[in-house]
Amino acid sequence: MALASLPGDGAWPDYFGRSYSVLADETFDALVRGDEEFFVQVFPTLFQCAFLAMARLIRADGDMSRGMVVQMSPVKDLLDLSGYGLLFSALDGKNFEATVRRCWDDRFAHTAGGPGPSALIATLTHIAEPSLWQDPGARLRTRWHYGTERALRGRGIIGDQRRREWDDDESVHPQALVRAYARSLSVLFEAHDIFLSRYLYVRPEAASLVKPAGIRNFDAEFARENQANANA
Repeated sequence: MALASLPGDGAWPDYFGRSYSVLADETFDALVRGDEEFFVQVFPTLFQCAFLAMARLIRADGDMSRGMVVQMSPVKDLLDLSGYGLLFSALDGKNFEATVRRCWDDRFAHTAGGPGPSALIATLTHIAEPSLWQDPGARLRTRWHYGTERALRGRGIIGDQRRREWDDDESVHPQALVRAYARSLSVLFEAHDIFLSRYLYVRPEAASLVKPAGIRNFDAEFARENQANANA
């Protein structure tokens, strides 16, 4: 955290930015390894650093309207890692989700009252929207995406090809969340879709907001898989 106080005017190397990237990668790797003890240490730190990094980028640019894709990149990383936390919890029976929820619950608690929570949800939704411009975190998030694909293949959730066609009665994993994501891996959904669908838009403050199409699509896929569980 102390590195965030160093000036960002080019007089110093960007130690904070480099440390942030390493921390984000280590957070994802902890999920793949199933290392709950390490994850509970690094994710809360990354959570704070992501918002600090966004604030630094905004200050450096001086205008929230300029370079918005770049400025919001750290929180977009955080949204993806939050989604992966929910996914790997369901995949391997781990407790990453509790850490993810606790950090976000605390964030919302500090915005309680008035339009704060709803405005935060709307902002996070905007950050998660796809962009034609590549941001600084795009390479990291691509690595995480393919790392997740390898993890699912290694556990037999998907086959050798990038997309696997399943019979309706086939049960490759008992958790609906895993099946809902894996069915359309690399085709339709990203990790942040999991987080927005299963946490952000489940919050009561989101009741008055219109869900983006991507979230509605994941909701429908998740509901279908839950129904499959009920009928099994």
